[in-house]
Amino acid sequence: FPVQQRTTANAGPDARICEGSSFQPAAVATNYQSVKWSTSGSGFFNDPSIFNPVYFPSPADIAAGTVQLFMSLTGFSYGEIIKDTLVLTIAPKPSVNAGPDTFTCTGEEFYTSASASNYISAQWTSPGDGIFGNADTLNTQFLPGAYDIQSKQTMLILNVAGEAVCGQISDTLLLNIYPGFTASLTGDTTI
Repeated sequence: FPVQQRTTANAGPDARICEGSSFQPAAVATNYQSVKWSTSGSGFFNDPSIFNPVYFPSPADIAAGTVQLFMSLTGFSYGEIIKDTLVLTIAPKPSVNAGPDTFTCTGEEFYTSASASNYISAQWTSPGDGIFGNADTLNTQFLPGAYDIQSKQTMLILNVAGEAVCGQISDTLLLNIYPGFTASLTGDTTI
């Protein structure tokens, strides 16, 4: 009888993905007849009987934040089943809202009312020449510059960075700038 080579299985390294993404393991195996993938969660594989299938996390998997993916190989020896597991961590996707389009008057500071979730850092930018009080916080003040005033508007862009696997997203608000009001009284006037 020929000597059968030993069946080996490695489901691949543990991995981290962003919410809304699918995942394909980088499995490695030798000397097997068939493969079957399964999960501790409730997501699904595009084909659990192929070597490196694509896994689609379910809403419950996303809420849990982690799921285990199991690879089971049937070897050539009678009854030989080899298993390996990887842990898939699902990072929550960031969200951002810079606030509604609005207005301010010349010479007045504008106070942002932004919101964001699942982010590591935030930064405001503007294509104009206005100045932020603190560009690295969600809620700050903005003083329009001379170019912004001349243009009668500017955009305020809020960029938030999620975990590395999720990247950066942004939202923009349009700030219209109206001339300030002045009044002058001359002579004897009664108000």
